[in-house]
Amino acid sequence: ARLDQLNIGYVQPVLHDVFSKMEGTISGDIFVDGPLDNLEISSSNTRLDNAELTIDYTKVPYKAEGTFHIDSQGAYFDDIKIKDRYDGTGEVHGSINWDHFRDMFFDLSIKVANMECVALSEKQADVFYGNLFATGNLGISGPTSSLMMNVDAVTSKPGQLHIPLSSA
Repeated sequence: ARLDQLNIGYVQPVLHDVFSKMEGTISGDIFVDGPLDNLEISSSNTRLDNAELTIDYTKVPYKAEGTFHIDSQGAYFDDIKIKDRYDGTGEVHGSINWDHFRDMFFDLSIKVANMECVALSEKQADVFYGNLFATGNLGISGPTSSLMMNVDAVTSKPGQLHIPLSSA
C-alpha cells in the first residue's frame, strides 16, 4: 500500500513504553502480509515528516524528519534528523528490533549538538529531575525492560540535575 501522510499516532500503542506523545506522518510504500498475530511487513521509500515525539522517560519533546525502512524484524533509521524546542539538533541512526512487534530491542546511535536531553520536574521522577542540554553521542541498547545508555557528552548550556537522597 502507498501511504501518503499516515498519522504516526496509529503506531503509538506499539511504542507507548518509549513515547508518551507521537504526532506527524509517515509516507512511503508499506507491504503487509499474513495474520494479525504473525504479520510480515516491509517498506520502501518510507519517510517520517513533521513528527513530534516526546520521550516518556525524559519528557523531552523532539521534532523529527527523515528516511527509514521497516521489516518484520524492526525499524531501521537511515537518516533521521531531530530538533528540540530550543533549536538543538541531532541525528538518529540504528534500529528498534522486534519479533513481529513483540520483544522490542533497541540498537540506536544518536549524535546531538546543544540538544535538550532532560526536562523532568520533581513530581515527574523519583531517581533524578531537572533540565539538561548536551552535545555528544548517545548509544541506547537493550530491551525496553532494561535499556542501557552509553553517553559520551558534555553539558552545553546552563542546566540543573537533581538527584534526591533517600531520607531512610
